[in-house]
Amino acid sequence: MPYDMKSLRALMKPMRLLVVDDEEVMLLKTSALMRKFFDNVDNAHNGEEALAFFNAGLRYDVVLTDVHMPSMDGWELIARLRVISPDLFIGAMSGSATEEREKLYMCDEYLKKPATLDDMMSFLGKVAQKRKLND
Repeated sequence: MPYDMKSLRALMKPMRLLVVDDEEVMLLKTSALMRKFFDNVDNAHNGEEALAFFNAGLRYDVVLTDVHMPSMDGWELIARLRVISPDLFIGAMSGSATEEREKLYMCDEYLKKPATLDDMMSFLGKVAQKRKLND
């Protein structure tokens, strides 16, 4: 079911989103776009920082993470988040054309970087679908 920007904003507004990316420009651009939909957007520069938010007691409805990051890559972060919060909607982003297909089952959605507005709208539509199914 396609959603328009207004209906997506209404659905996403009360939800909390964490964006994780080690590339500062990509992190800021992605977060700025997501703030058009979510009132609560936090940023993490790596997997360890993202986990620290969860360990501090913060809870998120959606995480959008880069896959290729130093120290802890996105796949390890996703695996750890699945233990902490199994119902979390997780999107993985990568600029690599040869992403490890066998790991895609770990996330709810995969986006190629740089993601277009249409890609993000599709991502948000899937978040909205899952939310409606769980309500």
